[in-house]
Amino acid sequence: MDKQTEVELLNIVAFAILMENGKGIMDKSPKYILEKFQRFCQSQEIEYMWGLDMENQAKLRDWIEKWLKKGEKP
Repeated sequence: MDKQTEVELLNIVAFAILMENGKGIMDKSPKYILEKFQRFCQSQEIEYMWGLDMENQAKLRDWIEKWLKKGEKP
C-alpha cells in the first residue's frame, strides 16, 4: 500500500472510531457527522490523530498494530 492510500485509510478509521463512541451513530447529529466526514474522509492530508482524545488515539494505535504492522494489508 502506498503512503497516500495508507493516510486515507487511517483517516477513514479515525472517522469510524468517532462514529462508534457513545451510543454510536444514534447520538451523532447530522452536522457533527458531516463535519467529521469532511475533516477525515475528504482530506488528502494526515488528519487521523486530529480531534481524537487519548482513548481514541490508543484505539487507533491498537488498530494500526493489528492490521498494518503485522503485514495485514487490505
